[in-house]
Amino acid sequence: AFEDAIAQQCAIYEARGIAKIERTYIPSKFVYRNGRTELVPIKEKGKEYSNPWLDFAGIQIDPIKRHLVLECKDIDEDRLAINQERSGLKPSEFDALKKWVAAGSVVLVLWYRQSCHECRFIEGEYIINSYIAGNKSIRWDTTTRVHDGYDFLGVL
Repeated sequence: AFEDAIAQQCAIYEARGIAKIERTYIPSKFVYRNGRTELVPIKEKGKEYSNPWLDFAGIQIDPIKRHLVLECKDIDEDRLAINQERSGLKPSEFDALKKWVAAGSVVLVLWYRQSCHECRFIEGEYIINSYIAGNKSIRWDTTTRVHDGYDFLGVL
């Protein structure tokens, strides 16, 4: 539901000529097993493929051209865990986030809390610096509120 709302916001950005952002998917293939077809992640040399993508990726066109990568979190807690298997940014997501930031992309984690009916965002660099400083999570009240529904580019 939250990712669908972000996809709708991305479609609005595209229609207005502001950005072209699309949902990304784990590289996978269809396999026929036990009489039924399943979608399974692609394996690389006997191990699961390392997915370099977060939930959305694209280009902001106006007012400035830049590469954007988005991770969506629909977690109704007052803290977002960093680099932990529990809810929050899992180690594989945190690793991908660090790589995209190092490559010069603008990385945003969009965080929705149902109890507040509110979306906020955290910039990737802030998350990395918080983790380096010894923080294992980000507090909700330290994040930036997204106004007008899901218009996350409107507050950048």
